[in-house]
Amino acid sequence: NKGSSGSAICSNKGTISCTDCIFSNNESTGNGGAIAFGGSTLTLKNCSFDNNVSGNTSHTTSDTSDGKGGAIWLHGSSVPVATLTACVFSGNRAGLEGDTDSKEYGGAIAMKTAEVTAVLCEFTGSKGNRGSALMMLSGGGGLFKADRCSFHNNFQYSRGVCYILSQNVAMFNQCSFYDQQLRGVSGAWGEQMHGGGDTGICINNCSFNSTKTSYTKQIAGLNTNGWLLLTNSTVIGQYPSNDGGVVRMGVEQSRLSMANSVVVNRSTSDVSVLQKGTSLYNDYNAVGAVNTSFTGTVVDSQQFSIFRRKCKLEELVCM
Repeated sequence: NKGSSGSAICSNKGTISCTDCIFSNNESTGNGGAIAFGGSTLTLKNCSFDNNVSGNTSHTTSDTSDGKGGAIWLHGSSVPVATLTACVFSGNRAGLEGDTDSKEYGGAIAMKTAEVTAVLCEFTGSKGNRGSALMMLSGGGGLFKADRCSFHNNFQYSRGVCYILSQNVAMFNQCSFYDQQLRGVSGAWGEQMHGGGDTGICINNCSFNSTKTSYTKQIAGLNTNGWLLLTNSTVIGQYPSNDGGVVRMGVEQSRLSMANSVVVNRSTSDVSVLQKGTSLYNDYNAVGAVNTSFTGTVVDSQQFSIFRRKCKLEELVCM
C-alpha cells in the first residue's frame, strides 16, 4: 500500500488490535510506513513488519520533518499506549538510504508523547539515518520498555540503534545488541545507544557487542548526555581513542551507575573504556574494566538515589 501517512493503518482515535498479521512493503511519503497511530491503545501480537518505508523523498533536518517511523509512528496528545508482543521488525527504513546525517529517523519505530512496551520482539535489518530501530523525539515525555528483545544487523548513519532525545525514558531488560553498522565517517557518536540531554536510560541484564569499526573519531558504544543506569550487563566495544570510548557521558552532571557490570574494550590499541570525564559509581561489587586507558572516575558507593528520581528504578526491578 502507498499513502501519505500510515499506509496500511492510519488512526488518531480509538483502539486497534492485530494478531498474526503481516505488514509488508507499505510505503508512506510522510510518517509511519505501515502504521500511524494517535489513538488510545494499540496491541500487536505475533505480527511481522517487513520492508516498510516512511519518507521516501528528501526532507529537512527539523524535528517537524516527515520521514519518521519506517514501520510504526506513534504520536498524540492523548499519549497512545502500544503493546508489542513477539513481533518481528525486519528491513524497515525511515528516510532516504543516502549517507547523510539527516533526521529521517526511526527505521522501525518513531514515537512522541507515547508509551510503548515491547516483549520478545526482534529488530533486524532496519535503516534510519538516526536511530535505525527506535527514535524517541525530543520533548515527547515518552516511555519505551523492551523486555527480552534482540537488536541486530541494523544500519544507521549516526546516533545509535536506539536514539533517545530529551524528556524521554527508555528501559531495556534482558535484551541483546550485536552486529550493528554505522555508516558515518566521524562525529557519529553512539553505535548501540544514544541519549540526548535530560533523558533516562535504564539497562538491566543486557549485552552489547560491537563490530570492529574504522571510524576516526567520536564513536562510542553507549553514549548519552543524560542519565544512565547500567546493571548486571556486559558492554564490549572497539572504538577509536579520539573523543570516544566504550561508554561516554557527555556532560558533568551525567552519571553511570553499575552493579555487577562488565565494560571491556577488546581493542589492542590504547582506547578509552570510559570517555574522559565519565564518572563510574562502583556499587554492589561492580566489575570495572580491563584496558590500558581508563580515563573515567570511580566514585565509591553512591547507590541509585540520583537516578531513581529520573527513571523510577522500582519499575525496572518489576519488569
